Parts: sequence; C-alpha cells; structure tokens
Amino acid sequence: MADTIVYEAHVKGLTKLREDVPPQWRGTYRGLSSGPVIDHLRRLGVTAIELLPVHAFVDDRHLVERHLNNYWGYNTLGFFTPEPRYAAENALAEFARRLSRLHDAEIESSSTSSTPYGRGNHLGPTLSFRGIDNTSYYRLMPDKPRFYDDVTARQCAQLSHPRVSQMVMDSLRYWVEAFHIDGFRFDLATTLGRGANASIPMRRFWRRCARSGAGRRQADRGAVGCRLGGYQVGHFPPGCRNGTTATARQCGAIGGEGTSSATSAGA
Repeated sequence: MADTIVYEAHVKGLTKLREDVPPQWRGTYRGLSSGPVIDHLRRLGVTAIELLPVHAFVDDRHLVERHLNNYWGYNTLGFFTPEPRYAAENALAEFARRLSRLHDAEIESSSTSSTPYGRGNHLGPTLSFRGIDNTSYYRLMPDKPRFYDDVTARQCAQLSHPRVSQMVMDSLRYWVEAFHIDGFRFDLATTLGRGANASIPMRRFWRRCARSGAGRRQADRGAVGCRLGGYQVGHFPPGCRNGTTATARQCGAIGGEGTSSATSAGA
C-alpha cells in the first residue's frame, strides 16, 4: 500500500464553501462525489478518501444548551446507518450511491470508527447502550460505578464484553457489505481492546477484525493517557496500519493485510 494517498475529509466541511459545487449539494453526500470534488482529489493524486464520522450521531447536551450542534460527529448513536443530516432524503441510498461514484473514479473510501459514545455523563441523558446495559457496554470507575472510566477522551467502550465486541464486528461488516466501504480508521485505537490490564491492548479484538473481512484498518494512537499505556504505535497486529493522530489525519495511509509498520510524526 505504499502508493496509497489518503485525504481525510468531513462530509459537510469538504464542500460547504465550494462555489464550484451546486448550492443544493454543498455539505452533503451528493457534494462529496460531485465532479469538481473528484477532479480536485485526482489533481492531488489522492487514491482514498477517509471520512470523519458518518455514523448517525447525536448533539451533546452541553452543546444543545448553548444553542450549538455537534459538527465533528464524534458522538455516535446509530452504528448501522449513515448520518441523515448530510442527505436530502434517504441517507442509506444516497450514501451508497456516492461511494459507488467514488469507486467509479478509482477512489477508495474509509470511515472513522468510534465506539459507543452517545451516552452523556452520569447526569444523563439515558440513550442507546447506556439505557440497554450500561455496565456491560462501558467501563465504569470501580470505586464509583456512577462514573465512566473516562480518562481517554470519552473512549470507554468495554470491548472485552462479547456482546459489545459482537456489535462492533457486526457494524463493521455491515458497512462493508451494504456500502462497499474499503476500510476504517479506529479513533483512539489503543483503548479498544483494553481489558483488566490497561497497559496492554488485547489482541483478541484486532484478530476478530482481521477474520471478519471488515476492510482495511488504520490504528490511530490518538490522545491516550500514558497511565493506560496509551502509546502503542508499532504494537498492533498484522492487518493494521499503525499511526499517530498526526499521520492519520494528515497523510495516514490505510494499511492492507500483513501491514504492521509503525509511523510516527514527532511523537
């Protein structure tokens, strides 16, 4: 995958201010694969576009209270559907058509995957997995179970639980089969397989990813605390492309099967 050049983009941000994209398409899935955008990517030599979160997400309570909304999308509520605010009518159909058009232009696609957020804090609201089984889906503070083990920028999904891991695998597989997405970037990847020994990412989760056929995988170190052994660049198993936040967001090539080389940008 040495020739892969990845362009990270936000669906809305990529086209919202582009005057060469029809006004009604700007900031939407349709604008993502419009002629001017494809021409722009080709001129840059881009071979794959990595989308910031496109799972259906929710606006955080603290933003709503300030009359703001969630721009980035890092607060997933629905892991099996694209975010509807980027669509004119049918998000599933529009997203599938846009990725198909990118593939026609020989541009691969990947998505940033972030595991169960959409939970608020200990004061609420009660949404999604928090309401289904809070103690199974999330790591809680052992001495204060009302609170989440939240030192890793909200990434506290308990993937050591078989049902939580199954949900993630099912979601990844769905996006590959339904939308033919080519790969995923795992935000704060070092926390995903964390078990009782927080300093060592469990490889079981990553082995399941490899067996699932769920596309290529970019493991993003992210801003994970040293107390949790967060810096694990180069320690992910074959099938993952290792990288820091900087490389994942600026040049971050998505690795193919058998790739486990480490990339570091001033880390």
